[in-house]
Amino acid sequence: MRRIVAAGAGASLVLATIMAVNVAMASVASASPATTVVTASDLYGFSCSNVAPSGTGQFNVIDEISGCNHPSVRSSGGVSVVSTPGPSAQQGSLQLTVAGTNDHWAAFNYDNDGTSLSAITELSYSTYTSDGGPDTDPSLQLVIDPGSASSAGLGAGCPASATFSTLNFEPYLQGAGVIENSWQSWDVMSGSGVVWGTHLTACTPEAYSPSGISWSTFLSYYPSATILGGVGVNVGSGWNAMTGNVGSLTFATSAVTTTYIFDPTSPGSSTTTMPNSPTAAIGATDSDVAVVTGNDVVGSPTGTVSFYECGPTGSPTPCTSMANPVGGPMTVSPAGPDTATAASVSFTPTALGYWCFAGYYSGDSNYDASVDTTADECFDVTLNSTSMQTTPTNSTITLGQADTDLGTVTGNDVDGSPTGTQSFYECGPTPMATPCASMANPVGIPVNLTPGPGDTSTATSAPFTPTAVGYWCFAGYYSGDSNYTANSDTTVDECVHVAPSLTASLQITTTSLPPGFAKTRYSATLVAIGGNPPYRWSRSSGHLPGGLHLNRFTGAISGRPSASDSGTYTFTVKVVDRKIKLKHHVTQNSATKVLSITIL
Repeated sequence: MRRIVAAGAGASLVLATIMAVNVAMASVASASPATTVVTASDLYGFSCSNVAPSGTGQFNVIDEISGCNHPSVRSSGGVSVVSTPGPSAQQGSLQLTVAGTNDHWAAFNYDNDGTSLSAITELSYSTYTSDGGPDTDPSLQLVIDPGSASSAGLGAGCPASATFSTLNFEPYLQGAGVIENSWQSWDVMSGSGVVWGTHLTACTPEAYSPSGISWSTFLSYYPSATILGGVGVNVGSGWNAMTGNVGSLTFATSAVTTTYIFDPTSPGSSTTTMPNSPTAAIGATDSDVAVVTGNDVVGSPTGTVSFYECGPTGSPTPCTSMANPVGGPMTVSPAGPDTATAASVSFTPTALGYWCFAGYYSGDSNYDASVDTTADECFDVTLNSTSMQTTPTNSTITLGQADTDLGTVTGNDVDGSPTGTQSFYECGPTPMATPCASMANPVGIPVNLTPGPGDTSTATSAPFTPTAVGYWCFAGYYSGDSNYTANSDTTVDECVHVAPSLTASLQITTTSLPPGFAKTRYSATLVAIGGNPPYRWSRSSGHLPGGLHLNRFTGAISGRPSASDSGTYTFTVKVVDRKIKLKHHVTQNSATKVLSITIL
């Protein structure tokens, strides 16, 4: 934009002021990420007492006409960041406006102060204008120290006369020309592009010619040229009223490529967090994983995610409190073109129920902060499961002997040996091993578990004496505790085979029978032991009271005595056991008992 020079002494003073500001910026190191979003808050107004912005991605807005020489003369129009038009749907632009020929505005960035022009590997930007006229696309300008010029073809006294320059790229000078109402991309360093410099007439007339020279030719003239401070864009100085827009300003060296995109505010981000596991056993750990999503123009978010926990609750409940941090902020790592992830440290819940995480993304120089405190951040803390095995002390016994059941409950190496109790039950007899699924016949009372080696605990039932031959089966039920769920073993490996005893004598153990009442239901059962059950009962002499009967299979005497049968009835009962086939003969035992029943 050669009209800067045409403005005369005032323009030179503006450039001198820029140079002074740039000197103050010489110690500011650049640490630009791959993409830098420039928002409205990154624009700073220029005055003679200001220094350049110190933050990465910030721009000084300069009124080139007034400068420091003419504070009473101000340009109309200005510089702002707008949402549209933009080079893409996800970008806004830097908008520069002048109201007439006396206006001139520029915006300069100082992130690349001190960079050698020969170290630049890419310099490009996009422009848009809707105003007629050949000069109305914003130009790109670098404030440089040209350094010592090469001797080839240069004028006398060049090094002494060129202390600084502005190197300019103007779209209307390029071969493609300016196309209105359309975004155009410009490669400043391309072979077909031309640039021109100010304050170089004594050194290189060709570099100051109206037609300009290529970037590579300019470098051949000034191989040691460096950026004195500002890289910027400008409009105006002799132009009619116009509005121009700039987007995707890219500056690259071998060390870093920085693209400046423009939006009125920082782009939004979204944070989605999910527990590593939806359930966790008490005593175990869980962690939270956050995915932060930006957009494919700006790229992967940077920054940190801070994690928090709430609980326990009876149902999934969003964690909206920041009272309980889970470790410290975790730096996100790129996970895709526009995403980044972070994981919390491990967290150990202290009680059963639902515990819920929350993830807070910090935001960065490009993206706004975001948070996830939804209920899908919750995980259910449950009791640990156990394994249980119960085994009879003896798998085979003889009728009349007692047996016990041994239960072993196994936990885990985190919570150790289970505590609580084990309850035992028995079922039988049956002709074959049959799981005991009934809790009708307890074997003693619940027994406290005793911790064993590792993560096991054991309990032994009270002795149980079967009353008949056949299969009798135990069942074991573990109560559970504050760490472990209840469990049971009712499998057939809990069964005991009860064999007949050939030496135990058969005898009737009933010694007396209760009295009965006329016309009132009566019931009593005869009991025998020994021999080889099952037993068969009969009456060998005497009579039962009228209305009463003896069950030959169970030994039960039952019925309803008649009113005319009051008195005492004496009779003899007989019991025989099962026949046993021995090697050379068959044996069967019997026993008798004289009993009486009085009917009142």
